[in-house]
Amino acid sequence: MKKQIKSLIIGTKFEKPARSLARLLPSYRKSAGWSARVKRDEIAIDKILEEYLNPKSNCVDVGANHGFFLRRFTEGSPSGKHFAFEALPHLAEALKARFPTVEVHACALGNRNGLAAFYHVAEDEAWSGLRPQSHPNKKKPVRIEVPIRQLDELIPKKLNIDFIKIDVEGGEKDVFLGAKETIKSSRPVILFEHALIHTANYDTTSSDIYQILVERYSYRIRTVAESSFLEKQDFLRIVESSHSSEYGLDAHTNFLAMPS
Repeated sequence: MKKQIKSLIIGTKFEKPARSLARLLPSYRKSAGWSARVKRDEIAIDKILEEYLNPKSNCVDVGANHGFFLRRFTEGSPSGKHFAFEALPHLAEALKARFPTVEVHACALGNRNGLAAFYHVAEDEAWSGLRPQSHPNKKKPVRIEVPIRQLDELIPKKLNIDFIKIDVEGGEKDVFLGAKETIKSSRPVILFEHALIHTANYDTTSSDIYQILVERYSYRIRTVAESSFLEKQDFLRIVESSHSSEYGLDAHTNFLAMPS
C-alpha cells in the first residue's frame, strides 16, 4: 500500500507537501530542529532556482532520486536541455518514464569509469550511495553493483551548462573532479550537499571540497540560507558545528557554489 501511495504522489504538486509532512513524523526526524532546518533550506532553494533559472537554462541533476529537482528544472526551464544521473536502476527507469524530455543516465558519477559497489537503502533510498552510512533509524543497506562514469564524458562539449545540483551522500568530491572540464568551461551555478555524516566512510574532507571548488575552480561558497560567501575557516567551522549539533536547527548541509 505504501508503494502504491508513493507512486500516485511522486511527480505531482502533492509531492513536496507530502515529504514535508513525513519529515515531521518522529520515525523520520533525525534530530531536534531537523524539520525546521529542512523547511528553511527548501524556502531558500526555491528562491535560488527562481533567481538563476530561466526558460532556456540547461541543468544537471546528480543523484536525481525521485525527480523533485528535475520537475523544477523542466518546469522552470522548459526550453533547456536537462540531464539526470541516478544509480539505482529502478529509479532511473521511473525517471525516464516520468520525464521523457530529460536525458537520464542509470549510473553513479565519480572520477573514473567502470563498475562500483553501491549501497541501496531500500527503506530510505535517499540514503543510498557509494559507501555505506550509519542510518539514523538503523536501516541496513544492500550492496549492489552499478556503472560509474565521469560527468565530463556524458555532457556534449559544446553545450553550456547553467545549473548543477549534486546530492550524492558523501561522494561529491569525486563528482567535482570528474566534472572539471564542464565546470571550467560552463561556469554553472552549483547547488550541493555536504555533511560529515555522509562523508564519514569516504576519503574526503571539507578542506578538500573547499580546495577543489574555490582554489582550483575559482568558485565562491555560501550556505543556501545565507548570502555571505565563506572563507575556508568559516566553511570548515559550519560543517563541523553542524555535525556536532546532530544537524539541529542552526546546522547547514546545503551549499551554493558560484563562479568568481
